[in-house]
Amino acid sequence: SNPYGVAVSPDGSTVYVTDISDTVSVIDTATNTVTVVIPVGVEPTGVAVSPDGTTVYVTNAADGTVSVIDTATRTVSTTITTGVSAQAVAVSPDGTTAYVTNANTPGTVAVINTATRAVTATLPGGNAPVGVAVFTPPTPPLQVTTATLPDATVGASYSQALAASGGVTPYTWSLTGGSLPGGQIGRAHV
Repeated sequence: SNPYGVAVSPDGSTVYVTDISDTVSVIDTATNTVTVVIPVGVEPTGVAVSPDGTTVYVTNAADGTVSVIDTATRTVSTTITTGVSAQAVAVSPDGTTAYVTNANTPGTVAVINTATRAVTATLPGGNAPVGVAVFTPPTPPLQVTTATLPDATVGASYSQALAASGGVTPYTWSLTGGSLPGGQIGRAHV
């Protein structure tokens, strides 16, 4: 046995370990036991789990492919050819794209549409790339862009829209300083 790559399911219940003997071992983290060994391509190296935990992607260096494992059936559902010496794999946070490094010279990065399970682009990857990661920029902070609010009239209904950008919708708000006039109730609809 020659373990190489390791990935953990999003819920932490399962670990996937590639083995150069052309298999992936599935480990139950509650019992720390191997529950199944799945045959994959030749010389598996990299492994990544989709964000929803339903799919595992395994790079197979010797045959330049990615084995796609269905985690429900624990079987290879398809094999995708990516290029010479497939090494590492990373999946985008939304699960729509997988990136695979191919360590040939010059190296490449295969871009896989995970819905169609097809390579949609092959990008330059430098000299023999063996690692890949997906960077997700932070969400920009919420900015209320309404500069002023018109005055209210006592005893009359008041409604005013606020414009905002950034942040994560749906927006919520609260009064953090001061107080509303007597009898007023703050409500937000965004």
